[in-house]
Amino acid sequence: MMIPDILDQLAMGQNLDSEQAEFLITSMIKGDVDEVQAAAALMGLRAKGESSQEIASFVKVLRSHAVPIEVDATGAVDLCGTGGDRSGTFNISTAAMFIVAGAGIPVIKHGNRSISSQSGSADVLEALGVQIELSPERAAEIFHDIGLIFLFAPLYHPLLKQIGSVRKRLGVRTLFNLLGPLLNPAYVKRQVIGAYSQNAAEKIHSVAPLLEMDVQLTVHATDGLDEVSLHSTSWLYEYRDGISAEEPLLFNPRDFDLQLYQQKEFMGGDALDNAAIIRSLLENEATKAHEDIVLVNAAFGILTGSDGITFHEAHEKALDSLRSGAAKQIYSSFVLSTQA
Repeated sequence: MMIPDILDQLAMGQNLDSEQAEFLITSMIKGDVDEVQAAAALMGLRAKGESSQEIASFVKVLRSHAVPIEVDATGAVDLCGTGGDRSGTFNISTAAMFIVAGAGIPVIKHGNRSISSQSGSADVLEALGVQIELSPERAAEIFHDIGLIFLFAPLYHPLLKQIGSVRKRLGVRTLFNLLGPLLNPAYVKRQVIGAYSQNAAEKIHSVAPLLEMDVQLTVHATDGLDEVSLHSTSWLYEYRDGISAEEPLLFNPRDFDLQLYQQKEFMGGDALDNAAIIRSLLENEATKAHEDIVLVNAAFGILTGSDGITFHEAHEKALDSLRSGAAKQIYSSFVLSTQA
């Protein structure tokens, strides 16, 4: 198998089989292809449209080369996103993870620093006082003790540095924007994934059976957010227990008596600004817009980590986690544990 043959196949708009896709990504992360070939491969995949099998093959290889972490991820949820929606909102899913964990759902969040926004999950967690560069052993201990951990992506996927410069120089979205949320090294089987477009959401949703997920909820709001929005409706793609919903659900906040807001009311700033918003939320002092959008996204996190409950019940659990102070207690314990 030769890289030029794979590039030729991509140029003709033909999908790669699993063996070819695995060979390609293995060659890329090991530095066996030069930057020109790597860029050509990424653009060839994008031009023809990445297939479910190609995405799944890339994920499986990258996971197999990840730094391992020994945790029992049974029932744990990851709340993450592709990024790239360029909305400028504060870190909604990062805020929601404290509420989800406070509701008794284990959370193993996998994330990185910002690439296209002012503040990625790693950036805002640092601003909140979290030490993000933990050894896998220490991360496992913290998760075992409090049921919440953040896994800083560069520590677990060091080989991705091999193609980081290529992605940066290309300056456009590639397959790796879809891969990021799927690379949790703890092999979490329940995820809420925000996507930057409906097409991206459909592609991520199509991979769930190939990755043997238990529950995967992929969301994209019609106003462009990679979160469930309270400004507009949102597309929800659910895969649960081996069954993919035949059609996505169009979630309308008004159907659940939820207030709608202007999108500008969800805007954030840099990591310090967004950390201040999250702190005010956990103190029950946030604006109603900030609180409501985090609660609705936390509710879907709780739904993803639970079986047999309704959205209304999940939303009540989210509200109780916040009002009771459970979410704040989890946050405080998490910060202190990472600093120990």
